[in-house]
This record gives sequence, C-alpha cells and structure tokens, in this order.
Amino acid sequence: MKKINKWLYGYKLYVNYGQGWTYEQFDETRAQFKENRKAYRENCPYPQKWVRGRELNPEWETQQKRIAKFPGFLSPEDWEHTDKLVKAFFRTKRYADLQDTPMLSQCKNDRRACILKITAPMKFRDTKGDGAATVYYRTPEGDRIHNTHGELVFESSRKSGDTSRIYGITLSIKGYRKQFRKHKWVMHDEICTVKAYGRTPGEACRNFDRKCEDIIPGWMKELIIKTGGYYDKV
Repeated sequence: MKKINKWLYGYKLYVNYGQGWTYEQFDETRAQFKENRKAYRENCPYPQKWVRGRELNPEWETQQKRIAKFPGFLSPEDWEHTDKLVKAFFRTKRYADLQDTPMLSQCKNDRRACILKITAPMKFRDTKGDGAATVYYRTPEGDRIHNTHGELVFESSRKSGDTSRIYGITLSIKGYRKQFRKHKWVMHDEICTVKAYGRTPGEACRNFDRKCEDIIPGWMKELIIKTGGYYDKV
C-alpha cells in the first residue's frame, strides 16, 4: 500500500484587498507557482505575496476518516508494523519451519493472514455390500469433525490519542462439526480461538505461544503435529 504523506509542500498566495492579507490559493509544484504568479501579476491589481508553506493532504484526511469509520482498516504505518510482527513470528525458533511448510500458506489477497491446514483423519468402513460408510474423527467429547483449518491473522494498531502501539496475533481454528448425538453438521464452526497481544512483536509472539499451550485442546495439538503444523513434538 502506498504511503500517503500528511502534508503537501508548495507555495501559498496571499492577496491584500484592503483589509489585510487574505489567503488565496496553494500551488504544489513550481511550474504551477510560476504560471499563477504571472497570471496574478497581469490580472490582479491588488498587492500579492507568495510564501513557501504546507497544507494538510486531503487524501490523508480521507484515509484517517476511513480508519475511524472502519477499525479494521490499516494505515501504511500499521502495515509496516504488521510486517515487522510477521517477520518476528517466523524468526522465532518455535515457528522457524513455518515459512517452508505447505501447511501454513499466506493468503494471496491479504499478506497479514495465513491459513493453517489441519488434517482430521477419517476412514471408510465396509457395510457388507451396501457400500462404504465414512467414519469421521471423534473428539474426546464424542463430536465428529472434518475439514478443519486454522486462520492466523497478524495486526498492529494504535488507538487515537495513544502513543503506544499494540501488536496482536489471532488463531481461529474452524471446521465442520457434528456434536455428540446430534444429526446436523455445523459448517465452519469455531472449535477454539487464541488471541494474544503485546507492546512489541517479540512480546506478542511469546504471549501467543503461552496461550496456545493453555487454550488449544490436547487432541487438536496432536492433529496439528501430525499434519506438520506449527507445534513441535516435545
């Protein structure tokens, strides 16, 4: 995303119509300044003066309004710090193999998000001439699951009026789930969610590591390990 400067630098024109100097216009380029200075000298009988100055960039103002209206919208500065968080995450020894594994792939339309593949094993049971029945993976609670995956999102933001910056990592593990003694599959059901924050990229990664250990169920950790995901065998 292209960085938008807060200020535009150029030339300001002031004209004295008899009641003091009045701000007339702003020219961003030297070519515009020369052209308008000549035109005003030839056509304006009132005293004029040109000074170097700056004006607030209207594109920057529009961007700030979008950020205030849509909290998920990231400014160029937020993108820069989010990239730092992603690099810190992959540099950490525990996650060092993630960039080379096909199990964690970065989204094409959003570089701050990754998809983690998780394989929930299933098998087929012969029904003696009536075809084969699918036996889905069962959790310790008796729920059946399949098509599981994890959505890993990195984000860095700063609240208006606050000088400190927050780095966040969110892992949402979803899948198709049929609860015990239920007859309906729930699509994209959220199995568990891990959210971690920190004042620095390193602190956010450490907090995320610790929360994963506490929140992700043991049977899910085993599936991630067998798939080749981000958990190491201990």
